[in-house]
Amino acid sequence: MSIDSFSLLSDSLNVILSNIAIFEDMIDLLPSNLKDKASFLMGKRKLITDANIHCILHPGTHEIDLSQCHITDHSIFKLSLCPLLTYINLECLSNNDGLSNYRINSKSLILLAEMCPNLQDVFLTRCDTVTDAVIQSLAQHCSHLHKINIGGCKLISDRSLDHLSLHAYNLCCIDFSYTLVTNKGVHKLVNGKCKNTLREVSMNGCVNLTDEAVEAFIPFTSSLVILCFQDCPLMTFRSTVALARITSQRSLQYVTFTIY
Repeated sequence: MSIDSFSLLSDSLNVILSNIAIFEDMIDLLPSNLKDKASFLMGKRKLITDANIHCILHPGTHEIDLSQCHITDHSIFKLSLCPLLTYINLECLSNNDGLSNYRINSKSLILLAEMCPNLQDVFLTRCDTVTDAVIQSLAQHCSHLHKINIGGCKLISDRSLDHLSLHAYNLCCIDFSYTLVTNKGVHKLVNGKCKNTLREVSMNGCVNLTDEAVEAFIPFTSSLVILCFQDCPLMTFRSTVALARITSQRSLQYVTFTIY
């Protein structure tokens, strides 16, 4: 494709997306490669809704960014028909009234995990309805799970890390900040199937974690390069001693922490 043709294509898509209410049916007729481009642009502009998501999906859809889009279970059910899906971002932001932009229940997310076994990168940041059962389904059905962000999911407990420790052989990055996870869950994770693949761990703002959570990383996770444990009120100077032992064994690229 020439530069002029590419520019014309991009300009045409931008016109369509700027008037999406008028051209919605036209998007539905696009070939899969252009649907993917439309999906990318619509995701960036937060334009994807229950009413138009069907226009950009096709059986070969691999990625979708729904962060901050206003969707419900309807969109998740549509996504469950995309078995090749590998990446999904459902990051949620609350508005000034504390209301979520999502109205999604855990049952639809469990179905998504069951129907999309190729999922690798799953971002569920601040999704209040995400439960341990959702993570269990992802761990059991998505054997290629590589990255998962459940930070700010207030219902997540040690059970989620337990399920990941048993099934997530390829887990590389995890963020369980601001959850109910305790030292027990961290011990399970670093002793689990992913202990040799885990590279990035963020556990900021976990009020139940103590220095023992940091100490758990000393004998395990030889691949670890990023460790974050800011705003954990039970962390003391003892955690910095553990961190020193960790860094003496391997080179960490990035560390953030707070001690009290």
